Amino acid sequence: MIISFDKNSTSAVRSWLRRNGFNCGCGIGHSFCYSPDTHRIEVPKTYKTNILDTYLIEYLSDKGMKCENIEALTITILHEVGHSETIRLFSEKEFQKDMEEKFRIETKLTEKNLKESNYKYWKLPTENMANNWAINYINTFPQKVERLTKILYRNCKIVGE
Repeated sequence: MIISFDKNSTSAVRSWLRRNGFNCGCGIGHSFCYSPDTHRIEVPKTYKTNILDTYLIEYLSDKGMKCENIEALTITILHEVGHSETIRLFSEKEFQKDMEEKFRIETKLTEKNLKESNYKYWKLPTENMANNWAINYINTFPQKVERLTKILYRNCKIVGE
């Protein structure tokens, strides 16, 4: 499935974030990420679901995520919120070290090592902390998570399979 984000969908995510007490924003970027400089979650203009979604759900379920039938898109948004909520726990040096390791992992990424490389990436300190935050949020607030999923699919456009 190919999902398209636009001003309407990012505005809907921003509203959900504010209503749930988060201070980060949301806007269109090149990929899913959290930008500490702008204090916002970035989402791609278009996103095609893929095998990484399956790996992410599998990985987080193994770590204790208990929500059934959760969408990888929702998890990904919450993971990025997790970065905004946990970034203060890392020094600039720790954050920079993680960024450098992420770059090394991404430059060596191939189709053959996709799962292994992503598991390694998700175990990096900043990624692990964002994952743990997302798992805790998902397990603690399943109704809020369900509401976010509905908001995403109501406001994002499905533009292909």
